[in-house]
Amino acid sequence: MALQSVTEIFIGSTAITSFKRFVLDQGINAHHFLNLECRTDVLENLEGEISNSTKNYLGETLTLQVSSLSDFSGYKTLEFKGVVTSVANKRGYNNENIVTIKAESPTVLCDDGPHYNSFLDKSLSHIIALTLQGYDTSKLSAIMNPQNSAPVHYSVQHKESNWRYASRLAMQYSEWLYYDGKKLIFGQPEDGEDVVLTYGHDLHGFSLDLVPLPNNFNYFTNDYLTDEKHEKKTSEVSTGSTGYSSFTSERGNALYAKETNVWVNGFSDPGLKQRMDTHVEQQKKAVENQQVRMKGGDSDNPGVGIGKIIDIQGENAGHGRYRVIKVRHSNNENGQYNNTFEALSADIDVFPDTNFEATPKSDTQTAVIMENSDPDGLARVKVQFPWQKPTGETTPWIRVVTPHGGGDKGFHFIPEVGEEVLIGFEGANAERPYMMGGSLYNGNGKAGGAFQSDSNAIKALQTRSGNKVVMNDDDGSITIADPSGNVIVMQGNGEIVIQAPNKLTLASKDINIMAGNSLI
Repeated sequence: MALQSVTEIFIGSTAITSFKRFVLDQGINAHHFLNLECRTDVLENLEGEISNSTKNYLGETLTLQVSSLSDFSGYKTLEFKGVVTSVANKRGYNNENIVTIKAESPTVLCDDGPHYNSFLDKSLSHIIALTLQGYDTSKLSAIMNPQNSAPVHYSVQHKESNWRYASRLAMQYSEWLYYDGKKLIFGQPEDGEDVVLTYGHDLHGFSLDLVPLPNNFNYFTNDYLTDEKHEKKTSEVSTGSTGYSSFTSERGNALYAKETNVWVNGFSDPGLKQRMDTHVEQQKKAVENQQVRMKGGDSDNPGVGIGKIIDIQGENAGHGRYRVIKVRHSNNENGQYNNTFEALSADIDVFPDTNFEATPKSDTQTAVIMENSDPDGLARVKVQFPWQKPTGETTPWIRVVTPHGGGDKGFHFIPEVGEEVLIGFEGANAERPYMMGGSLYNGNGKAGGAFQSDSNAIKALQTRSGNKVVMNDDDGSITIADPSGNVIVMQGNGEIVIQAPNKLTLASKDINIMAGNSLI
């Protein structure tokens, strides 16, 4: 069945008074797509090519509103605002000219190619606000109300569009993300009034799918700051689920009874344990939430909107409350409106795409040392990647790979500020950088000229003040020198030369000097 509807469509300030059909696809954590077909003679006198008036629709704001022709109780209104991203002229077999106008949710504006950025100890609200800065707010407006208010220690946007970055943050920190037809929501949904759907009235069919999923995990990680292992079991988490969700979870736990160990590749900071506990709780809720899914919902109430709560009523009893995560709206030239939808149980209200392992990926990169005096005595450094330079951002303190290390022992060579180094990432996670050990020569920091040789005979170590050890494989010599002129040369021929420009002191309880031939 379909609802007799009234539809209003505007492109910019131009009213589209007639159309053949439209289909609007909407989903959480996704762009929305509208396909609108109109007769050419409704828009313009078009012969063959797309005229200027139709071409000028590109980039314009499109608004759509669908409501019931009759004042039926409980029927809501569909509202959508998008941006025209495509126009096309199509000729049919019956010589009917059709103009196809495609519009997308304005979220597509920030899906504009790869970006690189990072944020250190900033809240999610602050990060998202800066990420969406610079876009046309008359087209894309956003409401940010994340449940997570604590600062994020280190967040990296690596080769991701601003939309993809916001999407991944939503998954990583279990925050709702969707376009509700008029504005972008990041964080707690704006529920408003439930949309009541009555089977046999404005709800014509649906399928309630119960699918048990594996959800018996032991998440663990290592905190190098304390050298402790942290772990959290999903069996320790109570989600408070009821009804179908609780029943399906019980069956899932019986079906997938074996516990699975899962390594968490999270950044080590003082909040690691608490953050992991929270993530595990959110992840378990998200899995439970996906076990009860309403699919194939068939309705003619335009109020079935993305992110909204629907209350399913039957003839004799209710079927529960669900949050809409996907919907397709259809309408034709006769005003016959219909929608199909998917929804998840509202018993456990958590972002269903939650995945705290949704981390940015990176290959090795070069960076410049910005700080090297670790206040915690862990011989760490702060570095700046080339893409961080425009914003002045740096990494947090990151560890340095050394040939040997440990308490009161090890190999202690920390690169100087300004030196170029090579950075790797634990598990290829761009938010887990570490310095791979050693520095890189470049145009501003070339290898010492005195150390160059055609036969690669010189191996040397020199500090910034001029202290050095030089090993020469041509003559077998070893030279130790300091900036004042003190020199010890083991000449490789059985002779040692010691030079001190001012004074040479030998101090010991006993001194024994032996000469085979002469002592001068």
